[in-house]
Amino acid sequence: SQEWSLAFLTWFFVSIRIFFVHMFLAITVHCYFEVDLIEGIRDEDVKWDKAQWLDWLLWPELFEKLGMGQSGISRNKGAQQGGSQEDDDDSDDDDDAEGKRE
Repeated sequence: SQEWSLAFLTWFFVSIRIFFVHMFLAITVHCYFEVDLIEGIRDEDVKWDKAQWLDWLLWPELFEKLGMGQSGISRNKGAQQGGSQEDDDDSDDDDDAEGKRE
């Protein structure tokens, strides 16, 4: 009957949405904590300050109107702090797997 089909469809879509939201959230949280436990936080990781986060978040015109300086500092400072590495980033992972990490 129509009343039960509408009720079933509503229940089905709500329950499936709740299931998928919680499933993807659980996968994301699990991946974050697995990487955090295995890799840890390295000293050489680049930490952004408030101005860099605002530069990344806002449009350039709005960022400059806030008086935070010239836009693009999130890219410029990150490159300066992290340094330029000629080799690819996968070499660190290879060293970790072989137990050569200092």
